[in-house]
Amino acid sequence: MSLGFRLCQTQQQRLVMTPQLRQTIDLLPCSVLELGTRVNELAADNPFLECELAPLDQVWSSCVRYPVSRLEAAADSLARAVARSTLADDLSQQLRVSGAPAGHVDCALWLVGCLDKNGYLPMDIEVVGLAQGYSKDTLAAALSLLQSCEPRGVGARDLRECLLLQLDNVPPALQPLVRVLVDRHLADVAAGRWQELARRLRVPLYQVQAAMAALRRLQPRPGGVYTADGPVYVVPDAWVESQGGRWAVVLDERALPRLRLRTEYRALLGQVQDPAVRASLAQQWRDARGLLRSLAQRRHTLQRVMAALVEIQQAFFTEGWDGLRPLTLQDLAAQLGLHASTVSRVVRDKWLATPCGVIPLKDLFSVAVPAVQGTSAARVVKDALVRLVAQEDAARPWSDAQLAQRLLASGVKVSRRTVAKYREQLGIPASWQRRR
Repeated sequence: MSLGFRLCQTQQQRLVMTPQLRQTIDLLPCSVLELGTRVNELAADNPFLECELAPLDQVWSSCVRYPVSRLEAAADSLARAVARSTLADDLSQQLRVSGAPAGHVDCALWLVGCLDKNGYLPMDIEVVGLAQGYSKDTLAAALSLLQSCEPRGVGARDLRECLLLQLDNVPPALQPLVRVLVDRHLADVAAGRWQELARRLRVPLYQVQAAMAALRRLQPRPGGVYTADGPVYVVPDAWVESQGGRWAVVLDERALPRLRLRTEYRALLGQVQDPAVRASLAQQWRDARGLLRSLAQRRHTLQRVMAALVEIQQAFFTEGWDGLRPLTLQDLAAQLGLHASTVSRVVRDKWLATPCGVIPLKDLFSVAVPAVQGTSAARVVKDALVRLVAQEDAARPWSDAQLAQRLLASGVKVSRRTVAKYREQLGIPASWQRRR
């Protein structure tokens, strides 16, 4: 038998990742504000594109909660939010009017710069301060000055010190017991060992419970109420409105810049003599047209996915979270004939203005949970779980098994393990930790 080579032709389908397809895929996950920034940057580098930024009032009106209210109120709230002070601002102002010696204030201001976002100082702050040239006495005085500022607890090195700094916020009759609990028994407090603490400290159980209630009102992260980076504004990508008795989606493109081709420049290409320059300009013309096609494709895909999602979840916009149907990315992708990764990119970082408020688009997806009749969405089960915990007797909180039984009585069939998983996702402590 002889071996030889021969030529043959075969046909096969293969997806080729063209530059325009890659650009369309890259633009899909962008939110309204991100897309505006990307388009503006691309237009600035291309002479064939003219970009007109959206008027500021339209951007503001897109930021307002559904339905759009008065523009003046939106502008005022925006100005107030931007003017909100930070933790460092408040502490610096208190220190400068404290009347303390200038050297101590200067060192305290340096300590303010060392605080983390929760208002804590590093454990080795004294070593660092000595390396900066401050003396031990100055560091001690500056630390005491900082820790006397509001919010109380700021400037602590650990949780124990933070809570002890807030003892003035505890009723005087409970301060000695709270001090002992924080100073020596934090692990038992976190574990909720009320009876063991009462026996060990030889005090009535009700006193331990009262001290624990006072301790819970203290702030373990005193700097957490401040946002150093300022407020974050959400611009909805679309809103939902009633049309002929059905809910429909409308894309909100008021915050997007207006982009158009400068066709008058296209006629000048033939007048360019240098071949390299002419080739470069021709490529930029193709890029400009490709960007417009990518934006149109993005808009079409976004409209298609959102319209299908709103159509499936009609009951949600009328009944709220109780009307949410089970739906996964794979289900919607199969219905639309799209790849699941495409739907995932469309949903990412997108917000929808609804009668229930402005919500992330991903919140309209939820896994199915068995019910006595049909299925329920996991979000509905979680909401029911929150309501049950809020209604329980604080002295005898329900276990996960008991919560599962009560959910079953309301028509939702879930296991004890599922209840435990949802409870942990919601940040709800176990029954022994909820006992009061």
